[in-house]
Amino acid sequence: MATLTAADLAGIPLFEDLSEDERARLAGKFEERTVGAGSHLTAKGASGYLFFVIVEGAAEAQIDDRPVGQLSPGDFFGEVAMLGETGRRMAAVVATSDMRVGVMFGTEFRQMEGDFPQVVERLRAAMNERLAIAGLG
Repeated sequence: MATLTAADLAGIPLFEDLSEDERARLAGKFEERTVGAGSHLTAKGASGYLFFVIVEGAAEAQIDDRPVGQLSPGDFFGEVAMLGETGRRMAAVVATSDMRVGVMFGTEFRQMEGDFPQVVERLRAAMNERLAIAGLG
């Protein structure tokens, strides 16, 4: 199983204020996956136990088959299900190109909450902004 590298995380604004050593530690918590265009990465309403960062490629967030956002390298998704009250996905995410993503499972996400609280605070801010845009916050 391949994991992301510190260099991969350096391209993700969410992690830009971490040191190289901190990014290296955190990178090991992400499993690297490649997906093809048209792949469904998440389904609206599904329980969420994965957090994603996009290293390469693009995706579209959809609510009821209606596009609500474009995602590109450096973006992330899955924080609403991980941090929100319901634990459910707010939107479907579909790859619009071939992608390379980092996937973090719930256990590692909880470790990140303890080890990198500044990252999780930025995730909470992004979650609140996304919920407000969707009319759910």
